[in-house]
Amino acid sequence: MRRLEPHDIGRAAEVLAEAFTDDPFSMWLFPEKRLRERLVRSWAMQLRVVYIPKGHSYATDGLEGVALWTPPPGLVRSSLSEQLRLLFPYIRILGPGRLPRAAYGFGIIERAHPSEPHWYLSAIGVAPHQQRKGFGGTLLQPVLDRADRENTLTYLETFRPENVPYYERFGFRVVGEADIADGPHMWSMSRIPS
Repeated sequence: MRRLEPHDIGRAAEVLAEAFTDDPFSMWLFPEKRLRERLVRSWAMQLRVVYIPKGHSYATDGLEGVALWTPPPGLVRSSLSEQLRLLFPYIRILGPGRLPRAAYGFGIIERAHPSEPHWYLSAIGVAPHQQRKGFGGTLLQPVLDRADRENTLTYLETFRPENVPYYERFGFRVVGEADIADGPHMWSMSRIPS
């Protein structure tokens, strides 16, 4: 595993888009037309503006998979500068009139976060043709080990029921559930340090 660098943005955005094309939240958030293209643009923008500058975005050596972590306190609130840099590109990516939908969905995600400091797994994605080869665990384990050393909670949410048992293998437990109106069901999961 290595840190993502600015020159990785294009490929990392492609990997995340491939992994999230059938994700229930992505399908709810973005219009169906040109979904994959919108995802690539969205991930590239987020990587450039938010995740790579924060220094906790990782990839497998061959960029088969990508994990975006936010260190404690773990909340994803962007600075005013980041919000302004994201606003107009997001309006173009989402399409007219979909910004309130995005704000509503991300508001539900943010409110589900634990109140105590935590490492937040904002996103993890492995290219579909590389899945089930251990890349996901490779991306999870170093931060989970660090959280154990620091005695810090780790947290994530998923919108896919099949992901719940996968994350349970790494010690995560469901701590809450929520439904997004006319959208997907969300499982909030946290892991107490061992």
